[in-house]
Amino acid sequence: MLKKILLVLAVLFALVAAFIYQEWTDLSKDPEFVILNKSGSVVSIEAKWRDSKAIIENLRNGGSFTFSIREEASMKLNIHRPESEMEQVVIGYFSSGNSFTIEVGQLKTNIKVI
Repeated sequence: MLKKILLVLAVLFALVAAFIYQEWTDLSKDPEFVILNKSGSVVSIEAKWRDSKAIIENLRNGGSFTFSIREEASMKLNIHRPESEMEQVVIGYFSSGNSFTIEVGQLKTNIKVI
C-alpha cells in the first residue's frame, strides 16, 4: 500500500514539474510580432521601441513579416499606405512571453494579443 502511495506521489510530482517547466519556457520567450498585410495594397511599416527601430518596406498584400525583440518596452508603429495618410498605432507595455498579431487593413490596423 505504501509503495502505491509513493508511486502516485512520484507521478504527480513529475506531472507538476513538467507543467511548471512548460509554463516557464513559454513565459521566457522573447516578445514576438507578426504583421499581416490585408490592406489590398503594398504598405511600409516603421516600428519604434526604446532606442531601436525596425523598418519593413514594401510588404505586399497578403504578405506577412515576423520579428521578435529581446526587450521589455512599448512600441509605436507608423503604417504607410499609398492611398491614405500615415496611421500611428501604439502597442502598450509588453514583456517576455507576449505575442502580437498586427493586421493592417485597408483603413485601420488591428492588434491582437496571442
